[in-house]
Amino acid sequence: MKNWIYITLFALFLSVAACTEDDITLDSEVSALPYELSQGEEGSLEELIYTFHERYGSYVIYDVDEIELNWTWEDRLYYEMVPVDAEAYRNCMVELISFLMDDVFAVYPDEFIADLLPRRVYLVDTLMENDELFSTAYLVNHSLVIGRVGAEMAAFTDSDWEELNVEVTGQLLGNVEVPQEFYDLIVEDGLILGMMGVYETDPEGEYDSYHYALYTHGFLGSGMRDDYYGMFYVPEEIDDLVDYLTFLMSSPATEIENVCGRFEVVKSRARIVVQTFLDEQGLDLIAIQNGNCPDDPLASDYFNE
Repeated sequence: MKNWIYITLFALFLSVAACTEDDITLDSEVSALPYELSQGEEGSLEELIYTFHERYGSYVIYDVDEIELNWTWEDRLYYEMVPVDAEAYRNCMVELISFLMDDVFAVYPDEFIADLLPRRVYLVDTLMENDELFSTAYLVNHSLVIGRVGAEMAAFTDSDWEELNVEVTGQLLGNVEVPQEFYDLIVEDGLILGMMGVYETDPEGEYDSYHYALYTHGFLGSGMRDDYYGMFYVPEEIDDLVDYLTFLMSSPATEIENVCGRFEVVKSRARIVVQTFLDEQGLDLIAIQNGNCPDDPLASDYFNE
């Protein structure tokens, strides 16, 4: 279920015994959080939270109230939340934290995740922003909040986990600046109100009409696919970037070379992503691809050609 390599990036933790409301005192420095963690028993929620903190330097907090969540009022929003039923959904939190560590973050160097991940990660059942229900993952007051931790998450399907992966990754990668050229290269011809028809067929018969339309316009994925009307929706900018990261880090060299060889716009956009993350984040995407696909590694100088 969770073999998906996304980019992806970023997480949560803390223990009921070690981190209740009474334990929390907020320092004037956002990065200086005086929590004490218990290592817990092997396989326990406490052990996962402890390991998460040791690896990324962040705390997962699930015993929280609205006062703590609203301790900063800089954006003049008010957040109302329903806390996690820790007794009923303890296993759900274990599964969530394991998913973040083993699937969402595992493809990246720990230092990269640690740089982007807020020091506090809240797990809640429901979060409302000024009476409006928000998406599953959201950045609030220097913290990452992950909602739907409860009955909803216990019934997650594969697509729900993939959606959560994208949302968490998107929230964290939103801090990474990619040159505007990456977006300017998109082929706008045929895009109407954020939609594109997929009626044109691949003259070489290699790809279906959906993927042929995506690649022709410089996309690797779409916001939504509507097979009934033969349309797809252009992805949001952050989802577009995540698609490229996933493609570059987890696809065999044969696939990357084939898509980039046939569709120059994809290769040009991929080159920008590779160079940006190497220069700005010190993250070598091709080295990561080599590690993920040892039987079909991409040449280190492929995008220099």
